[in-house]
Amino acid sequence: MMRCLIFIRPTIYQRPIHMAEDKVKFRNKGPVHPGIRSIAPLLLDSNHSLDFRAGYQRWGAKRVCNGRTSEMMHCLIFMGPTFYQRLIHMAKDKVKFRNTGPVHPLTRQPVANGKRFGGVRFREIERDRLLAHGAAVNLHERLFTFSDSS
Repeated sequence: MMRCLIFIRPTIYQRPIHMAEDKVKFRNKGPVHPGIRSIAPLLLDSNHSLDFRAGYQRWGAKRVCNGRTSEMMHCLIFMGPTFYQRLIHMAKDKVKFRNTGPVHPLTRQPVANGKRFGGVRFREIERDRLLAHGAAVNLHERLFTFSDSS
């Protein structure tokens, strides 16, 4: 019996999962147990026999229990190890503001270059976008709190 705590939905993948990736999942399940080695070519039947010798169900499905109630689920779920890389572009890393800094002498706007300690310009299009979403507090922060205080 296995208790599942983390599920990865297939909708998070940006491209379709190919048959070769499913074969790799089958191939990687068996050899994690001691005494089972995988030196056969990537054939579906040989990989199923590796899983069967390791104690798995023939086609990779597994009976699991509910993580909240600890009751056995009445269905078989296909499970297999896969490589998943985390997206490193997080929203909190993209937030950038400044209170003071260099401004352009004609427009009195913050300079655009980040290497010269410039700011991100918040113009009319961005203002209209925040108004359309009804984000009045965010708009107040951008225009008054985070803007140059001079």
